[in-house]
Amino acid sequence: MVSLKKIYGMTVIDHKGQDIGKIKKIDFDEVNGKINLFVIELHKGYFSHEKIDVTFDKIQGISDNVVLNIGIDINE
Repeated sequence: MVSLKKIYGMTVIDHKGQDIGKIKKIDFDEVNGKINLFVIELHKGYFSHEKIDVTFDKIQGISDNVVLNIGIDINE
């Protein structure tokens, strides 16, 4: 199991293997002990700070990276 502290700043990879960004925030429900969603800052350029919310059910796995089970088009 990976601690929440280690997840902050982790690289996020979509289901196509594309590096889409980094974890910037985790919404954690302390009452039931579950992660609700991750906020990902997308790699769209040096001056972009665009973020997206991804719910926990879209996470395929967490190890050295956070891997999604969906694709994210960062060029939109």
